[in-house]
Amino acid sequence: MDSVHSNLGICPQHDVLFDELTVEEHLYFFCKLKGYISDLVQSEIDRIISSLNLEEKRYARAETLSGGWKRRLSVGIALVGGSRIVILDEPTSGMDPFNRRSLWDVLQSEKEDRTILLTTHFMEEADVLGDRIAIMSNGEIQCCGSPLFLKKKYGAGYHLVMIKEPSCEVSMITDLILSHVPNAEMSSNIGSELKYVLPHESSYLFHGLFSELEKKKEELKISGYGASITTMEEVFIKVGQKLTLGDVGEECVPKESFSPDDSGIHVCSDSPDTFSGRDVDLESIGYQPESKNVGIYLFSQQLFALLEKRVLHSYRNWKLTLSQLILQPFFLILTLLILKSLPKPHDDPPLQLGIQAFHGTEIPYAVNKSDDRSKILGEIFASQYNDPDKTVQLNVDTDGLIQHLIHEAKQDIGKYNMHNIVGAVFQPENKKNQTTVTTLFNNQAFHSPAIALLEVDNTILKYFINDNQSFSVVNHPLPRTLAAKGRQQQIQTTEAYQISQDIMFGMSFLIASFSIFIIKERSSNSKHLQRVSGVNLFSYWFASFLWDFLNYLIPCCLVLLIFYGFSTEGLSSAEELGRLFLLFFIHGFSALPFVYCCTFLFLSPSTAYVRLSLFNILVGIACLLTVTILEIPDLGVEYVAKPLDYTFSILIPNFSLGRAVSNLYQNYQFNKFCNKKEIKLVCDLKVPPFFELVKPCCKGKCDDICIPWEENYLSLNSPGIGKQLLFFVLQGVVFTSLLILCEMNFLRYLRYKIKSHKIRPSSISSVEDTIEKDVIEDDDVRAEKLNILNTSLVNLFATNHLVVRLLTKQYGSLLAVNKLTFGVRKGECFGLLGLNGAGKTTTFKMITGDESITSGDVFVDGSNIKKESRKVQSRIGYCPQFDALIDQLTGKETLTLFARLRGIPELLIPDQVKALSELLTFEVHINKQVKDYSGGNKRKLSTAVALIGNPPVVFLDEPTTGMDPVSRRCMWNALLQVLESGRSIVLTSHSMEECEALCSRLVIMVNGKFCCLGSPQHLKNKFGKGFTLMIKVGRRPIASFCQMKNALHTVTDIAGSSTCEWLPTGNPLLQDIDDVKAFVERTFMSATLKNAHETLLHYHIPNPQLTWSEIFRSMEEAKQSLNIEDYSVGETTLEQVFLNFALVQRGADILTL
Repeated sequence: MDSVHSNLGICPQHDVLFDELTVEEHLYFFCKLKGYISDLVQSEIDRIISSLNLEEKRYARAETLSGGWKRRLSVGIALVGGSRIVILDEPTSGMDPFNRRSLWDVLQSEKEDRTILLTTHFMEEADVLGDRIAIMSNGEIQCCGSPLFLKKKYGAGYHLVMIKEPSCEVSMITDLILSHVPNAEMSSNIGSELKYVLPHESSYLFHGLFSELEKKKEELKISGYGASITTMEEVFIKVGQKLTLGDVGEECVPKESFSPDDSGIHVCSDSPDTFSGRDVDLESIGYQPESKNVGIYLFSQQLFALLEKRVLHSYRNWKLTLSQLILQPFFLILTLLILKSLPKPHDDPPLQLGIQAFHGTEIPYAVNKSDDRSKILGEIFASQYNDPDKTVQLNVDTDGLIQHLIHEAKQDIGKYNMHNIVGAVFQPENKKNQTTVTTLFNNQAFHSPAIALLEVDNTILKYFINDNQSFSVVNHPLPRTLAAKGRQQQIQTTEAYQISQDIMFGMSFLIASFSIFIIKERSSNSKHLQRVSGVNLFSYWFASFLWDFLNYLIPCCLVLLIFYGFSTEGLSSAEELGRLFLLFFIHGFSALPFVYCCTFLFLSPSTAYVRLSLFNILVGIACLLTVTILEIPDLGVEYVAKPLDYTFSILIPNFSLGRAVSNLYQNYQFNKFCNKKEIKLVCDLKVPPFFELVKPCCKGKCDDICIPWEENYLSLNSPGIGKQLLFFVLQGVVFTSLLILCEMNFLRYLRYKIKSHKIRPSSISSVEDTIEKDVIEDDDVRAEKLNILNTSLVNLFATNHLVVRLLTKQYGSLLAVNKLTFGVRKGECFGLLGLNGAGKTTTFKMITGDESITSGDVFVDGSNIKKESRKVQSRIGYCPQFDALIDQLTGKETLTLFARLRGIPELLIPDQVKALSELLTFEVHINKQVKDYSGGNKRKLSTAVALIGNPPVVFLDEPTTGMDPVSRRCMWNALLQVLESGRSIVLTSHSMEECEALCSRLVIMVNGKFCCLGSPQHLKNKFGKGFTLMIKVGRRPIASFCQMKNALHTVTDIAGSSTCEWLPTGNPLLQDIDDVKAFVERTFMSATLKNAHETLLHYHIPNPQLTWSEIFRSMEEAKQSLNIEDYSVGETTLEQVFLNFALVQRGADILTL
């Protein structure tokens, strides 16, 4: 097993990389794991990095790499270390055609002495790289063989594509083709392109057909033609016809029979037993634009749809909803339970003093043993103490008490302070016949002086009366004055601060949670898709505010119920709860716009939730604590607290909320002291001596010690909450205004202005002039531009759904889109191709209104996007590159949502939803939540969203990404039916076959400009370079070799007798292959052998002067004389044309670095 692992390399479907390791470190690690020779490891790493073009990323960590670079590194890991068996699972997924093609070249060069097993969804990739191809289904191999073998066995043959001129007679062309190839069939007749299917077994008849087509091009009114062999994608579909469909929504195959009247547009049947499609009549469910809801009806319909969306999301995302509802009440319950156990400010009770309060002490006393009175007093003193108190008797003459205490303190000062509290000395006075009693106390204890005196006084009492009588000492503080109560309430604000802090803590999580869905919609482009579907900003944010405000009020009401249940002083009566509800209600009007503005700072919902929660907790609570401390009268810095209070209240809604809750509670406590009729009377009349007692409650007369209280709880003066309520209203207005500016991209516009100072028209034209000098404009592009610019708008609108005039976008000094001019005709599919960075996405964003236009105009159905953006967006459908769907909605709910946003009358919505789900073949999944959809079905749903409402222009950005070939063809059929209904489609795709199948015209963008424009066949004829020739040499016995050689001499007119004396003793197959190679090199002088594997030879013939008839004539003659089992001829593919232009883009990128 170890030897197997050392020779095995794997590239998994999803990259498995270490974020902290660099590219070189990854390769070193896996090379060593495979046991590669240590001395050769570095050279092997250098070789892999060079072949995969990873040099510029050699020292870059994996976490900094883009998806395409990560795939390259994963392939490098599989190849490094001399792996003999390499398994590649979709190695080019996520790559554009240019990078995909470059990786193919690497794999072609690396497959020598290796066995490579590759899985892919790209049939062309399998065709190019696979020496043998196996198609699997349900865990079993359905077919296996070389690409040529599979194409011959399952393919329909050749596809003949012609470019018609306006006066072309299709019937004449059909008659001509059938006269030469009786089995030929028409496959489609769309726009300027006419397509036929020519059976592969009739290839010997193609010479005569192509010769006559070349002679009669002008008579037949065709400007050009080309042919292509069956693709592997068609083979895949044909194999699928033999399988039973288990999932109709995932698999679909169009009909194979075509007739001149058959458009080839089909929709899959929901029957699992048949592959025949059924048409969906889109016109039958259509309606006139004027039947759409408008005005207040449209607003109400959109508002209902947006609210229903939020309700369904909250219901199905119940964990988030539950946390919103219970976190705030949960934290409050914990806080109130804790506060119930804490003491509140009150008058101190009387305290009886005694040595017992210290729980075990050592009481030293000194007596004079020669004096009877001293001894008796000492005995009485010691008899007062029981366990755990202990007495220590000392002799006055020999053992000094002071020395004893010093010795104990030195031994353990901590124990000494805890257990040595009092002591006594009984010393006789001989001269006066008296005894002096001296008591000692430890001043670390507050009450030790009184206790020391108490002990010796009781000793003296018992000495004289010899009875059980004793003294007791009680410390009873005086009742607090009004000033003391007010000061204590201001300083010891534990309960008020804890309640306000808890409200702020819970509110931080609640408010932050409202950002999650907003950011999720924006980051997934769902919000933009809704706007393109007709939603205006007011409807979107008003619906969001209504639902979020309702979710905000529910926990707030639960908080009120908890205060009522706990009978919290100052916050539990009806009037008090009403004030608190008013506070929460107005706070919501500022907090929600605040969090909406913050959503523009984040791309990840989870990051926003955590950071907004921490911001509100740390900043809000820290500011409240700061102001609360600074307001303590004893600190004397109240002049600092006041401006800070105003500043924080204006800027931070959470601080204002906590401050207001604290003020409500504090003001209630102060009102208990001061809001009494008799106190008001004394204050007004200054009645002595009572005035001095109530002076702190007398506003304006309290001198230094004042109790801040307001009878009107909504007063603007502290501790009233009127100031906070006013700030909430102000914050709501400010944050709402800021939200509008953010939605209008004001900040981005300001940033561009600051960076570029000012973009003047003259500067734009100068950049364009520079580019126009470097790039020669294609004549087709120039003709389109002149046609659009010189034709009146009225005439253009009559034939075009989309008109773009001199569309330009500039970011500072970067010219992303450079004077694009084109029109999209009614019923036309217009392809927009280009590598990343060419300007496709920017063009889409400007046309859909998501990006501002630097200069130029865009007209959709006669409306200017710059002046009537809402009307334009209601007339277009948009399928973004990445699915902008809400996972918690079902397919039916998603389509219903966008139907309502477009203003479709409610009675028509069910029919629209049903028809589109059938058209795109996902009706069986219509009631599933989107999160349960496969990638292909999500693309179908996104396309259905773009088509809902019958918009005249539909923009599709790579609509078939992630689909298998069968589902992809089904999508094509549906889109062709949409085109037949008269609507226009603007398509971007990385699949050249998709563009050929759908687009009647397409353009290739390079550096923001159009490089070419025309039908796919026109571009191949104009920019293509030659033909592709595939030859399969047959295997046969040696006995037949002599006959073949004689025939070859006869055909080629080589002098000499036909004998078998020179017959080689080697392998006859090798001789056959050499003869075929010699024939190709002799017949097609410029032919290049691209690849040779066993009996399969792949040639490229770059000679553009060759004709189809010449190639087929030569190959048919050679097939009679050489051991050629089969062959196929193809023209330059559209992808090859695309890659030639892509090199210009890459070159431009290099120049700008």
